[in-house]
Amino acid sequence: MPSNAAGPIGLCTGGECKNAKLVDCDDDYACTKDSCDPNKGCVHAPLTDSKAAPALCTDLDPCTHGDACADGGCVAGPPLDCDDAKVCTVDSCTKNVGCVHNAALGPPCDDGNACTIGDGCSGGACLPGQVTTCDDDNACTTDACDKQKGCSQVNVAKGACDDGSACTVGDACADGVCIPGDVTPCDDADPCSDDACDPKKGCGHTPGSGAACNDGNACTFGDGCDVGQCVSGTPVQCDDSDACTDDSCKPASGCHHAPNTGAACNDGSACTNGDTCDKGSCVPGAKPNCDDSDFCSADDCDPNVGCVHLPLTASPTEPAPCDDNDACTKDDACDVGV
Repeated sequence: MPSNAAGPIGLCTGGECKNAKLVDCDDDYACTKDSCDPNKGCVHAPLTDSKAAPALCTDLDPCTHGDACADGGCVAGPPLDCDDAKVCTVDSCTKNVGCVHNAALGPPCDDGNACTIGDGCSGGACLPGQVTTCDDDNACTTDACDKQKGCSQVNVAKGACDDGSACTVGDACADGVCIPGDVTPCDDADPCSDDACDPKKGCGHTPGSGAACNDGNACTFGDGCDVGQCVSGTPVQCDDSDACTDDSCKPASGCHHAPNTGAACNDGSACTNGDTCDKGSCVPGAKPNCDDSDFCSADDCDPNVGCVHLPLTASPTEPAPCDDNDACTKDDACDVGV
C-alpha cells in the first residue's frame, strides 16, 4: 500500500510489505536528539544543557573543556587550565595543539634541595645553584646539611679545641662551646724583663729598660732597669713612669707616688684621644670617627691599631645592601668589601 511518509523500506510480497529496514536518522551531532516519526521521517530535536543531565559536546577547540549543548548548538566551556605548576615552563594553549609548555630561561626556582642556593631555570628544568656552606667555624660542632631541612650543627660534648688565645692551655669542648683552659704563666719574677702574653703569640719576655727596680737602697728611688739589669738611680729619682702620679722620696720609706688629676696620659688604647688623669687613673678621651663612608666596609676601632675597615660580604641571613651608582641594576650587595 503506497504511503507518502518516510519509513522503513521493504518489498511487497503477497500483498504485504516485508523485510523492511529502519532508516538511520543519526546526524552525528551531539546537540540533537535523533528519532524517526512515521509520518515525517527523521526528526532532529535540539538539545539544551540542564543541571540535572548536561548534554556534553565538543566545540573542536582543545583549549576549552566542559563544552555543553544549548538550544541545539555546542557552546564552548571554560578555558583549559594549562598550568603545569612548574616555574621553569611558560604555559599556553593553541587551538591546533592544546596545552603547550615551553622552556623558560633564567628565572630563579627551587630545586627542592635545601643544601643549594641560587637555583635557576635552564632548558625547562630547575638546575641546582651553589652548595650551601654550613661551616660555622666552631670546632665544637659537627656541621651537616639535610636536603629537606638545610644546615644543622650538632654540639660536640667533649674534645680538644682552640679558643683562639695563645694565653690559655688545655682548652676543651663542652656541649658545643670551646671553654678556655688554664692561664699560661708568663711571670719570670725578674722586674727587669717585660712579661706579657699576646693572645696570638703567647708569652714574651723582653729585657726591660727604664722599669723600676730595687738596688737595696730605699733612698735611691728611681732605680731602673737597663737592658735587663737593675741600675741604681739618683736619690731623688722617683719617677715611676706613670703620668697620673706625683712622685717624691722620703729617706726612711723611699719613694711615694701621689695620684694626680688633670695631667695628660695614655690609656693604651688607639681608640681614644686626649686621655687625662683623674685621681691617679688614666681616663680615656674622645673616640675617633672611624666612618669611611663606604657601604661595603664595617667600620670599627681596634684598641691596638686604631680604626679598622672590614670588608662586608652578603649572606642569606644577613644581606649587605649597597649602591653601585648604576641605575640599570638593583638589589646591589657587598661582596668581599666591593
